[in-house]
Order: sequence, then structure tokens, then C-alpha cells
Amino acid sequence: MNVLVTYGWCRTAYSVAMSLAEAGHSVSVCASSPLSMSRFSRFVRTFDLVPDPFADEAGYVAAVAAVAAKRNIAVIMPVHEDALAIQRHLHLLPATVKVASPGRDALELALDKWELLRTAAEIGVPIPRTSAPASIEAAERAFQETGFPLVIKPRRGNSGKGVAIAHDFETARDSYRRLIAQLGLDYGRPPIIQAFVAGDLVGSAFFADSGRLMACFTERYLRCKHAGFGTSVLREPYRNEELPCWTARLVQRLHWHGAGHLDFIVPRDGSPVLIEMNPRFWGALQMSILNGYNFPLAVFEQTAFGNVKSECFTTNGTPARCLWIAGELIACVEELRHRLWTAPVRSALRIVSPGVFARYDDFRWDDPIPFLAELCYYGTGFVRSGCETNPIQSGHLG
Repeated sequence: MNVLVTYGWCRTAYSVAMSLAEAGHSVSVCASSPLSMSRFSRFVRTFDLVPDPFADEAGYVAAVAAVAAKRNIAVIMPVHEDALAIQRHLHLLPATVKVASPGRDALELALDKWELLRTAAEIGVPIPRTSAPASIEAAERAFQETGFPLVIKPRRGNSGKGVAIAHDFETARDSYRRLIAQLGLDYGRPPIIQAFVAGDLVGSAFFADSGRLMACFTERYLRCKHAGFGTSVLREPYRNEELPCWTARLVQRLHWHGAGHLDFIVPRDGSPVLIEMNPRFWGALQMSILNGYNFPLAVFEQTAFGNVKSECFTTNGTPARCLWIAGELIACVEELRHRLWTAPVRSALRIVSPGVFARYDDFRWDDPIPFLAELCYYGTGFVRSGCETNPIQSGHLG
């Protein structure tokens, strides 16, 4: 079948495209950047430029619809939060096209970190102490009530953008006001304040069918690109008996249909605490696939045929780690900014020898050009943002 994968600049789209192409489907990709890595992959048949979904939702969906008609697409696979834009403007798509994503109501709730955590707390899923004060004065009171250290983050966002960890009142106040100034937020959607929880950063990747958990793959983050938080760079499979239980409970409450990902922190006592949700395919998707959990193919089969083949979830007994090379380079830059002068050597060693059974998110010897395009994409963004490794764009957060 002809499939259209969106958001083609990121490695997640690249993983989705590879998965579907290797299953025998004809994959087209669209994105808002000509440097999209998937564009240059041997697994991709065609590529089309479309507008930025966060800058012009209706224009984006209309362009996707035109691509779908031109390429005779049967299924659209939204890779990122552009799924919400598509769900909001489904009427613009050709009637014959199916969209592989959860419904609009579920996406609206899950993309709002505050509403998601409130929902989780209502059904007994453990969360840190969290508040969304309605004014700067209320926020300053919440700082004292929450205690330090604490975390300040926008209600919507990804990759740790806009997230700050404050160890004292002055830092918290400055970070809070800076976030509002950067994003232009009003008090209808204020930033949230969250108690800091120390422990292992872990994730629960899942696939659900109308609120029923069908598959769950759990992982531990060994290294992140921003000093302990943000997108993971190096990760490995991980087991914790409580993670699938909390995942199943939340999936049922949201009546989730499709794939998603939950971020947890596991303190020393071993009991996971939910931090947030990625209501979409996630950055570490490739590791799930390498470990036998082919979430993209499962979502495609669910959308196209209404059922999922058993081979979508099979393990070979050999757990595989995964390293994101571009992310490792970003983490290296961050460490150099903190005067860790040995960072380039250690990063080079991780890339050359990431560990036993380790693979890469963004590089294949038999398909090397997408990796070079990815480096160009991030390098260009780094220069244009004034050498920021995780730039905030107001249209993407808030």
C-alpha cells in the first residue's frame, strides 16, 4: 500500500519509513525542511515539501491532502504532534485516506501536560506534586509550597524545550518569568511547577486498541542530551513490573487507540512516578523496533486492516541498546559549555563503541546519506538559533 509519513526531517520518521518499507509498503514522506533526512533514504519513494504544521495548521493539512491525492496515498502516518492538526482538519483530506493516529479528544488532553497529569492522578497513577498557578504571585507561593529543587515547564512541548530545574526561589522566579516572556503565554495556559524527583529516567512505549493495552516495551535512559533531562541519547531495555500496570490504567482511561509513550522516574524505592506523555511516536522508536516491538507496523496494520499481525511483537532474546549519534554530538556541545574538556573524547568513544549489542537510531551502513542530511539539518539550526542546542519556538510550545 502507499503510505505517507509526515515530519520527515526527524529520525523518528526515518524509523517509521524503514519499518514500513521493509514490510513491503511504498513509502512517501513530507516535511517542512528540504534537509529532511528521510528524503535521502533508499527506503523512501517520494518526498514533498509542506508548510510548518505549527505555524499554519489548515495550510499544512491542505498541503498534506494535496500530497496524498498526488501520490495515491491510502494511509497517512503522522509522526509527531502534527497529528492534532490533521485531526482538527480531517475534512480537508481525501475521503479515501485513513489517518493512523489517536482521535482529536485524546490528543488534546494528552498534549496538555497539566491535564494529563491530573487525569493520571484521578486514576491512581503516581505523579510528582504538580501545580499550574494562575498568576506570577500564585506561582511564587507555589515555589515555596513545592520545595526545592523543582521543575518548571510549559504545558505543551517536547524534547525538554523550555524546561528549567530551579534550586532556589530566585532562580525559580527568573526561570518562570523568562519562560512566559519567551513563549508569550497568557494565564489561560500557565507553565506548570513540579516537584523534582531523583531517580532513573525510564520510558514505557505502548500500543493500544480502543483503550486496551496490547504491547508495552520499557526502556531506561542512560544518557540525555541536556545534563540529565530532555531527549535520551543512549538507552537500553529495562524491566519494572509496575510500568505496564500504570501504562494499562492510563491507556484505558484515555481510551487510547494507537501508539504512545510515557516518561517515568523510578526513585530508589523502585516505584515509578509519571512525569509526562508523548502522545505520538517517540525519539527512541528505533530501539523498540530492534528489540522486536514494531510499533509503526502495528499502527499501520491497525489503521489499514483493523487488526495486527502477531509478528509485529516478537522478541529474539538478545536485548539491543541504541545510540542517537546526532544527539550524542549535541550532548557533547552542552558538556563543553560546562567546561568538561574531555567530552569530545568520551563522545567519540561512545559513538565508535556504544556497548554490547548496541545499534544506532540514525545511521545505517547500507543507507548512510540520511545521517549526513540529519547533521546538516541540526548544524543549520544550531547556527540560525545563535548556537542554541534546544531552541524554543513559540509556535511549538505553550
